[in-house]
Amino acid sequence: MSLIAQITTDMITAQKAGQAPKLAALRYLRAGLLARAKDLRQETLDDTEAQTVIQKEIKKHRDSITAYTAGNRPELAASEQAELDIIAAYLPPSLTEAEIGEIIDKVITAQNLTPPYDFGRLMGPVMKEIGARADGNLVKALIQKKIGT
Repeated sequence: MSLIAQITTDMITAQKAGQAPKLAALRYLRAGLLARAKDLRQETLDDTEAQTVIQKEIKKHRDSITAYTAGNRPELAASEQAELDIIAAYLPPSLTEAEIGEIIDKVITAQNLTPPYDFGRLMGPVMKEIGARADGNLVKALIQKKIGT
């Protein structure tokens, strides 16, 4: 079952069960997925593209949580966190730092790079390999740590 089909099924289940917060989060997510498909002029998205959209939605929720916390609005931050938890369940498990480090080493080896490493030549291929399985900021920090900048 595709990711979008799973989200639609879960949305129907949440509606039948009367789970309003989950239903709202899934409707919002599904609307984002359908909007992205429309932007790409496709009928549906493949799972990889859907995961990218979900990553972006998670980033939006994290930014909102930060803003609400800074604005002393803990009730809104808690609501955003609950939606984030629901949405994050549709992503594959995140890679560990060690696994990301292995991918960085693999890219360095595949491209026959020698020190000093160029951040720009590493970040693109590493993110292409990792996809939505890790946060871009974490990958950036690990690459910078690896190359010593």
